Amino acid sequence: MDTSKEYIEMCKKAKEIQNNWNPKDCNIAEMPETIKFEINKIKSISFKRIVAPIKDWNYLKDIDKIREYFVWLPRQDELQEIITPFKLPKNCESLGGSCHNLAYHFGQSILKKWGYYINFESMEQLWLAFVMWEKYKKIWDGKKWIKTKEK
Repeated sequence: MDTSKEYIEMCKKAKEIQNNWNPKDCNIAEMPETIKFEINKIKSISFKRIVAPIKDWNYLKDIDKIREYFVWLPRQDELQEIITPFKLPKNCESLGGSCHNLAYHFGQSILKKWGYYINFESMEQLWLAFVMWEKYKKIWDGKKWIKTKEK
């Protein structure tokens, strides 16, 4: 699982992904600062900066507060679930099958359309870029997601 600074930044700036996140047990999230959540009038939980799976989101009932303080770091399988209803390249219809085909297809399509290639360091980075491209027509320029127009 990628927990690099680059992937955290890509996820943080993928607002569409973050805004559609419905926290589930064992989602991996990054929290940049210490915060306190009120569970009820008597009990609260404090978190220090973490990058870890959260085992029980039920304690944290306020989804907007969760989204405000945590950055969801989707695993490869979670990114695949996001994109599954959408069109996958013909050679990549079997998700367990050929990730090489996905990387090749996606890399070639970006290179042909936009004239540049980004070397992603992990499969999570590649899949996040693919999801952002297929669903939102955005590409990662190394610092932010840029909305593109079809050529």
